[in-house]
Amino acid sequence: MKNLKITAGELKILMEDAEEEWGWYVDDYVREHNKKPSASLKKKFIDNYIKEHAMPEDDYHRQVEKENGQISCLLNAFVQKNKHLSINEMSSLLERSGFSRGSSVKTIYRRIIPELKKYSIKKDEDDKYYYDFSEDEIDRRQKIEVLNFLKSLLENQKSSPLYKEAKIFLEKELSNSNKKKLDLWW
Repeated sequence: MKNLKITAGELKILMEDAEEEWGWYVDDYVREHNKKPSASLKKKFIDNYIKEHAMPEDDYHRQVEKENGQISCLLNAFVQKNKHLSINEMSSLLERSGFSRGSSVKTIYRRIIPELKKYSIKKDEDDKYYYDFSEDEIDRRQKIEVLNFLKSLLENQKSSPLYKEAKIFLEKELSNSNKKKLDLWW
């Protein structure tokens, strides 16, 4: 079992499952042999059960999962808390958040920064990284354009029952987009 890379929690679950299966095995064994199985047979049964049913994650999968956690932690600091962080500050934040392994400056620069850039993380003039909210502004403007286009299409449907529901929906979406209601043609 040494070569299996499963967590203590996973091992506990497998042991519980193996014990349950062992109970069924004992019933069958007693019926066939008219005696209880030995302790060594139980140990062998449980070891085999764990080897057969354990689904260890490979190192690559574990690495990706850890990096996703690190990225989420940093994105929270950038987006929710609107922080500007240097790589050293990112490293400290990750260590405080329980990501002591893989939070070195080299690792962040080599593996985490390229991933963060996919989420509109930019570098400012002080060599600190931050979330670029302006890209969200572009998305917001595009959404408003689409909603206004839908409003104009809906104008042709004023007599239909769908009109009132759609009007309420579009007004709500426009107000959620920090845009005043356009009562131009309502």
